[in-house]
Amino acid sequence: MDSELIQLVQGIEPIDQQQQEQYFQKLYARYGNTEPAILMGAAKLLSLSKEEVLQPLKKAILIFAADHAVDGLENKTHGKWSRNMAEEIAKGKSAINSAAHRIGAGVLLLELGMEQPIVEYTGVQDLQVMKGSHFWECRDAMSQQEMMDALYSGIQLAFALYQEGYHAIGLGNLGERAMITALVLTTAYCKSRFRQHNFSKQGAQVTSLLQHLEEKNISIRDPLLTLQKVGAPDIAAMIGVILGAAYNRMCVTFDNAVTGAAVLMAQCICSACKEYLFTVVQYDEPVHQMQMNVLGYSPFLKTDFYDGMGMGSVLGLSVLDAAQKLVLT
Repeated sequence: MDSELIQLVQGIEPIDQQQQEQYFQKLYARYGNTEPAILMGAAKLLSLSKEEVLQPLKKAILIFAADHAVDGLENKTHGKWSRNMAEEIAKGKSAINSAAHRIGAGVLLLELGMEQPIVEYTGVQDLQVMKGSHFWECRDAMSQQEMMDALYSGIQLAFALYQEGYHAIGLGNLGERAMITALVLTTAYCKSRFRQHNFSKQGAQVTSLLQHLEEKNISIRDPLLTLQKVGAPDIAAMIGVILGAAYNRMCVTFDNAVTGAAVLMAQCICSACKEYLFTVVQYDEPVHQMQMNVLGYSPFLKTDFYDGMGMGSVLGLSVLDAAQKLVLT
């Protein structure tokens, strides 16, 4: 970990848990029939602001786009699907654009590592560090430089949004085979816990992954090295956003197992950043459920969908909006 990153991590202040609990109790006494997640969101916002009253939330949905394992045998479409979806978002015609618009949040598409280029549009930032990550069983997913470039792109983005007055950020992802990377990183994060759960069809896959990770001596004791070996640039950039947002006391909502993998790895780098995270949705998908378990979250919204593409973060921001109204009442 370089000196600049160490300085950033050391500057992330834990939230005053006693103060947050006091805010929660005050809100509960007044709005006891309200969904507890909304009350907790309001208490978190008050604790982050260091003020009794906040201005209305300024929100953004960040969609991180990258294709994964482009040199693996499963790459049969070569980025065509992700390019088409990215262009729909870039044109403002996707479901995520409509949902974000309804809650007054802007959508920013960040191109970190797509295999095929997309046409430039307003609302798209070209932060590409590579044309898709490599298949980790054949070679490192990224070089150290590529991983650090993506990580710092995320950090710089969080700082820029803070300077523009944003209070809350929602994470989403787009890219082919990203769930495979999420599975690998989550397996690396909680090796022993996987052995205690029945993952039905994915059980054999998890067992095989455990063996491969042990053979390659991949461990979260060195999270940046693990990220370089089995991660991807979009996940690295999300980690950077989480760290940068926590440093600036901004709230971050996250979505599916891919964004959840970024949350796990960010916590490996700095445990205090967990306090700045907020989620309300649990997907009916084994890796996401495992992440919620190990993170200690119990989201009150359940969905059968596997890939929200940021929709879960929109719901998270809408809950924070409801929390904001309690704060301002």
